[in-house]
Amino acid sequence: MNLSYHHEYRLRHRDGSMRWVTESGRGVHDEAGQVLWIDGVLMDNTDSKARNAEFVGTVNAINRAMAVIDYSMDGLILQANQNFLNHFGYTQEEIQGLHFRIFCLNSEASYEEDAAMWQQLQQGQFVTRECQAVTKDGRIIWVETSFNPILNASGNPFRITQLLTDITARRSLSQALL
Repeated sequence: MNLSYHHEYRLRHRDGSMRWVTESGRGVHDEAGQVLWIDGVLMDNTDSKARNAEFVGTVNAINRAMAVIDYSMDGLILQANQNFLNHFGYTQEEIQGLHFRIFCLNSEASYEEDAAMWQQLQQGQFVTRECQAVTKDGRIIWVETSFNPILNASGNPFRITQLLTDITARRSLSQALL
């Protein structure tokens, strides 16, 4: 019988600080099946835990402040945060799997601009722009947006995250002042 274990827990260091550790191991048995010793390793992953907590905190702050939507590399909607859904009037189920063009103006110039942008994104390039977007009820709004290729461990883009801010009021004020 080969039973192994893997646990993560905190230990108090002799200097009084708390450290996160991961322990993995297994029993080494003799021919009769009796455990002779435990073979394992204990790893300090305190720094990794701190970086992960910082990352999660940053992502949560962005999700509270901005409309965020994720796309596959070919522009299909994977998921959107609640800010995005509220702003555009959709539910997650209504948009998941659809193409990002549902939020775009239907014009030849828009199609050409979007095609060029997706080529850049597929090459891992970051794209920012101000543009008009269409909500579920057909309203046209102005957004300031950035499309961010998310890279895998090999450095290749595997997903696109779009961050949006509604600038309709700002654009309207600017037009009124002109």
